[in-house]
Amino acid sequence: MANYSKNIIERLTNRGPNVGYCAICRTHGPLTKDHVPPKGCGNINDSIISHVYGNNSEKPGRPLLSQGGSHFRTICGRCNNTLLGTEYDWALSDTVCAIEAYFQRASASRLTLPRTQLFDYQPNRFLRSVIGHLLAANAVPDVTEKDRAIPLDDALRAYVLDPSATLSDQVCVYYWFYPHRRRVVMKHSAMGFCGGNGAAIYGHVFKFFPFGFWVVWDEHGDRSNHFNLRRLADSTPTISASARLVLDLSQLPPADFPEAPTDNGMWLVTDYLVSQAEDRTKPVTPI
Repeated sequence: MANYSKNIIERLTNRGPNVGYCAICRTHGPLTKDHVPPKGCGNINDSIISHVYGNNSEKPGRPLLSQGGSHFRTICGRCNNTLLGTEYDWALSDTVCAIEAYFQRASASRLTLPRTQLFDYQPNRFLRSVIGHLLAANAVPDVTEKDRAIPLDDALRAYVLDPSATLSDQVCVYYWFYPHRRRVVMKHSAMGFCGGNGAAIYGHVFKFFPFGFWVVWDEHGDRSNHFNLRRLADSTPTISASARLVLDLSQLPPADFPEAPTDNGMWLVTDYLVSQAEDRTKPVTPI
């Protein structure tokens, strides 16, 4: 019975211990709640966190209510408030707000949207914000262990912690326009292919309006080219460098991409490292 209860708890949790190893800098000390994605991206309402694929009979679990947005207690105060909150998050939030404002204006004018649209942004701060919160998400089991040698996460931490670093050549960050409010995190997951001789695309997936991100590690071959995704490749040593973000507005992937592959593919996950969050809907008062 004890093991069964432990499985239920480990399957989905966001609270984490009060003290542990920060999911970003790995220092040991008090941990704080990190909003995933940050508050500036609209993550402020009471949310229901659940498993991406729902419950199952072996590990039923149950959805969690997360007040004030979806968050995980997994990072230290410095990484939360100074590194992400002060240095990087505003670049992501500004871009999200600019895109949302664009669609509001387009909706009011009833103009036909172009196939692509450009948005000014700071790619190095933007990407560090995305990666920092991705490291914090679903990382509750990580904060109780000091040494977890995971090459992908080690490369992402090194990039976030050093403002002059460029992203490792072994990491590719793909993105697409995601016009949905469901927020999804899938860590250490992989897409396999029937008849692919063991070929797979391994990495992390992070989706929230208006972006889907697929952070891929050490990809061999050209499997990902099939999906026609844009790549964030503006990584330079200059933290304040500016660029223009290309957002494709047509021929979008399905809402459940990539976790629901086509008939010749499969999606492999670690059960407790996949979650989704949606704003809690207020109950309707009977008349």
